[in-house]
Amino acid sequence: MNFINSIKTFLKKYATFSGRAPLSEFWKWWAIFFVFNIILNPIGEIIEEKTGTLLMMLILSPITLPTLAIMISIWVKRLHDIGISGWWMLLPFAPITALIIDNNVDIFSHNTAETIKGLITIYYLAILIMIIGRKGTKGDNKFGKDPLQKNTQNDKILTE
Repeated sequence: MNFINSIKTFLKKYATFSGRAPLSEFWKWWAIFFVFNIILNPIGEIIEEKTGTLLMMLILSPITLPTLAIMISIWVKRLHDIGISGWWMLLPFAPITALIIDNNVDIFSHNTAETIKGLITIYYLAILIMIIGRKGTKGDNKFGKDPLQKNTQNDKILTE
């Protein structure tokens, strides 16, 4: 599947959290998300400078909320492709939540507790990225059909 077709396919089902996403689809969306952020961040900074943070958030929320839904969906589908529950994507958020609750979020500070929380967050993110990088399960799994496997039944119908 080429880049344009994979985008079209994904946009048809971007807000569904069921099914599977192959590794190539996952990384294509991360590339799009990265470029999107490069474009959107300066625009957000200009809006924030002229109007303030709250108004900037209100203006950009129609863009950022669907993007967040897409990113969560692609993570869940990628985890499904590997054969594990999408809830695993919450693994890194336990220490991140602890960091956010604290007022000082500097993971490289001299405060031992904060440093440990920061290192645990990085550790969990690394584990999740290693899990995401695995090949998907071959054939069907409990989350759906193999997205890389050709539909042989349709192939048979077309050749007959």
